[in-house]
Amino acid sequence: MNKSKPHPSTKSTAPQPDFAARPLGHRELPNPLTYSHAYESMGRYAQLLALRHDCGRTCHAYYRQLGLLQRHFGCDPKDLTQDQVREYLLFLKFQKHWKPTTMRQAVACLRIFFHELLKLGPWEVFSQIHLPLIQAAFRDHFRRQLEARGWQVDPSVWTKDWGVHIQEAGNGSHAIRYLGAYVARSVISDQRIVSFDDKTVTFLWKDRADKCFKPKTVSGIQFVERYLRHVLPSGLRSIRYYGYMHPSAVRNRERVRMFTGSPILFGPRPKPVHTGIPTCPSCQKEMICIARLPRVFTTRGPPVWAATPNSR
Repeated sequence: MNKSKPHPSTKSTAPQPDFAARPLGHRELPNPLTYSHAYESMGRYAQLLALRHDCGRTCHAYYRQLGLLQRHFGCDPKDLTQDQVREYLLFLKFQKHWKPTTMRQAVACLRIFFHELLKLGPWEVFSQIHLPLIQAAFRDHFRRQLEARGWQVDPSVWTKDWGVHIQEAGNGSHAIRYLGAYVARSVISDQRIVSFDDKTVTFLWKDRADKCFKPKTVSGIQFVERYLRHVLPSGLRSIRYYGYMHPSAVRNRERVRMFTGSPILFGPRPKPVHTGIPTCPSCQKEMICIARLPRVFTTRGPPVWAATPNSR
């Protein structure tokens, strides 16, 4: 039985793109030029995608991202501002929880639309490191490292384009939270500050004789003076030791010396002879003065007993 063919004069309706469903598999996808565009700028964007050297699946994915942007705001995408586009990307990342691959696809789509089509220039939201510069820097650094070690490599390697994968690795909050445990604590915590007003501050101090905390009220100027006495000079850091460098980790340090081949001394060590010159704690030899650092702070704050009269 022969199927009847449609009449040549019959007009076929343009397919409507389904932006809500993500294309799966490797089925044939229609060309974005055949879509019914909501705005004239979206039609021009489909023409620009057709002129690029991308496959049909990539063109459909880029056009789909622009369609999702248009549906989100309900207006012509060319009328959006930089702040609106930035808020849209933040919405996709933190509320829709899009994966990094999909986020990069959305950013690439918007970069093509706003940069190549509308010629709006580099927006801050799309700014990124120029990849060819990173590739060249990595290639030169790798070549210098090989030459320093005397390794022979085919010279044609350095004339090829190197693929360098660049991907963000978080915002550093986890690293700061981890390293914050090894930083010395502040002078006084918020829990010890009982109350304060425009003139005085009341805080708790530990009486070691009675082994308890007692309240003390001082003026705001005195509180700031006592706080600044604990501020280290410029260039010094107060970081406590951890791991095998902790003072109580003697066994761990001996284990590290054993595995690294360092000599392990048993028995009591001979007492160094004091000659007025300090000795090195590692080799027990007299230290040599190489240079003297200039004094940055010529004067320091008075001690606590001298800050108040009749304190002796």
